[in-house]
Amino acid sequence: MELTIIQNKEFICHWPGCSIHTTDRNQIEFHHIVPKELGNRLNCHVTLSFCPTHHRMIWHPECKNGPHSRNSPNKLQILNIYPVAPEGYAVEYKDFNDKTFFEYFEGTYANHIDEDEDERYNNRFGNTNR
Repeated sequence: MELTIIQNKEFICHWPGCSIHTTDRNQIEFHHIVPKELGNRLNCHVTLSFCPTHHRMIWHPECKNGPHSRNSPNKLQILNIYPVAPEGYAVEYKDFNDKTFFEYFEGTYANHIDEDEDERYNNRFGNTNR
């Protein structure tokens, strides 16, 4: 994907209740639903956009390193993304107390694989899996 396409897109933070909408790619981070440290699994390149603050508040039980490896009462786990008719999608979350809930978003879910973001992540956490 060309960087110009990414720069012209409006991004939102998918954290429940966050109101950040931006076209500035530097204000958004992509979260891999399947952690990159787990290697090339099914759906390993499925991502959601988050503001930097909320990106660090996501927990994944299989992570062993980095900010997603530590659980706490204010963190959420992302379970799945579902298409919703007529035009929208839902993200399924689970909180610290194992309560599952959904947030609904208008528009079409479009996954964005950003190689620059992958490179920054790998440099920060020493991960070479792709």
